[in-house]
Amino acid sequence: MIRQFSSTKKQLKFKAIPYNFTVSSQDLLNFSWYHNNKKIDNDSDVLEIKLPDTETSGGFSVTIRNSKTSLEKASYNFQINIK
Repeated sequence: MIRQFSSTKKQLKFKAIPYNFTVSSQDLLNFSWYHNNKKIDNDSDVLEIKLPDTETSGGFSVTIRNSKTSLEKASYNFQINIK
């Protein structure tokens, strides 16, 4: 699900791209990002993390839902370790 990942010395950038959702527009998708099981104030398909920030180490996840039906949902978990 995390299709694109980019990195510079100042930030990490993740883009969530869902597959096989029956929506005519990405505007019908709801994105929810989490860090260590706490919701991040970001409802877009892109998560940007500023570096260096050791507070960003830990578990991340994104959940994508189709706003028109509860039957379409996808989640992805990943770990970031900054030393």
